[in-house]
Amino acid sequence: MAFSKKIRLFTEQHINPNTNVNLVKRDINYLKNVMRCRDGDIIRLFNGKDGEWDSEVRELAKNPYVKPLRVCISQKDQRINDVWLIFSLIKSSRSKFIIEKATELGISKIIAVMSLRSNVKSINLDKARLTAIESAEQCGRMNVPQLDCYSSFEDLFKKWPHGRTFIWADKNSGLSDGGVFLNTGGLFVGPEGGYAPEEIELLSKHSNSKSISLGNLTLRSETAAIVMLSRWNSENNVW
Repeated sequence: MAFSKKIRLFTEQHINPNTNVNLVKRDINYLKNVMRCRDGDIIRLFNGKDGEWDSEVRELAKNPYVKPLRVCISQKDQRINDVWLIFSLIKSSRSKFIIEKATELGISKIIAVMSLRSNVKSINLDKARLTAIESAEQCGRMNVPQLDCYSSFEDLFKKWPHGRTFIWADKNSGLSDGGVFLNTGGLFVGPEGGYAPEEIELLSKHSNSKSISLGNLTLRSETAAIVMLSRWNSENNVW
């Protein structure tokens, strides 16, 4: 007897009833050893393009794959928030936390930047993407945020889209009104210890820039990211 399990898996493949979807190693292990699935069980499959599908697990013991059966949620039924989170590189466990929570809060793109006060010098984008995928599977969104990394704010701003406004958190800013989050395209979060003076000057002088105070307390980077994303969601009527 087949059971419908509350399992969601992301795939890079196209999803349609005429194509079998192969499973990657992590998905096979998850279905077999964690969720104890059997052939014939129904799970959900999504790829960020074709909606979410009820799909049947087949041949788990030999050559595992998933057979899409029917669309259960159209891609058009889920809103995509056009907002980017830009954070200065911090320790890997805390960067993972930011990526996980930003994905759950509906961010469309996550950009890591090596700032002058970053305490790490690189990020593993493959692992970061896996974190985003697992978060998307868990929280119910039907796409995965894009991920990118830059070696400095100067390099980032060379490719920053014209007309995309952004907010950066500044404890000394005189602005705290949540209305500034309306239709803003980017949210910047600094490193531990704050931005270097050169970076503050760069952020302040950018034509698309606005600073905002998040209160009198000094927030850790991951806390600031959650606060800014929550305020963005509230002001833009996502919630």
